[in-house]
Amino acid sequence: MAKHAYGNTETVDLWNSWSEVSGKDVAALMKSWTTIMGYPCVRVVSETWSATEVQVTLEQSRFLSDGSGTAEDDTTLWCIPLLFATAGSSSQEAVIMDQKQQTFAIPIAASGAGKQSWVKINAWQSALVRVAHSQEMTSRLLASISEVAPVDRAALLLDAYALAKSGQAPLENVVAILRALENEDTSIVWSAIAGILSSMHMLMEQIGGDAFAQFVAFGKRVVLKGLEKVSLDYSLHFKYGL
Repeated sequence: MAKHAYGNTETVDLWNSWSEVSGKDVAALMKSWTTIMGYPCVRVVSETWSATEVQVTLEQSRFLSDGSGTAEDDTTLWCIPLLFATAGSSSQEAVIMDQKQQTFAIPIAASGAGKQSWVKINAWQSALVRVAHSQEMTSRLLASISEVAPVDRAALLLDAYALAKSGQAPLENVVAILRALENEDTSIVWSAIAGILSSMHMLMEQIGGDAFAQFVAFGKRVVLKGLEKVSLDYSLHFKYGL
């Protein structure tokens, strides 16, 4: 502020000043987020699990809700600050993903008897990014879903639905996560569940037939369990005849 107190400035001057103070390239990070249309999707390309860490290779691409941002020739790159949560801890400092594909080593704690290690990418929703976890990562997260922070449980569901809606992932992923969340008791996660059930209800109603009847039965069971835990939106009561 003092440096530019008596002169004209541009936005980049603020980013450069922050870079000087923090010792990090804030200017490069902010440029990608303020000049590029849309926002990124981070997808797990491969992973290798060991007793002490996960080596995971991630790939970034533009995400648009209609699925049009996934062209193979898209070279758009963001500087994405990523945090990782695991069964024993979460990142203390973000790592920067600034390449199309990048590999990270994520430390994990030893699991107890009968438990699996897990990793949630973009912990605490620290960055505006959709995450496509692998089937292996998703299975591990769902097996230990009660250990995952509520905001990350909600994010796991919302990301899965956004990816399915844009044609980048199967809708079965959303159903699997909803099943794992049937005993959910926090309002932040139920807000996500309610919104997605309402959206899926409209979609399945158009499809009709047995598929719609089965979805209604599934939705009613989920909502009934939710009523035991939290106060739900009245529209869900109406849709499922409760």
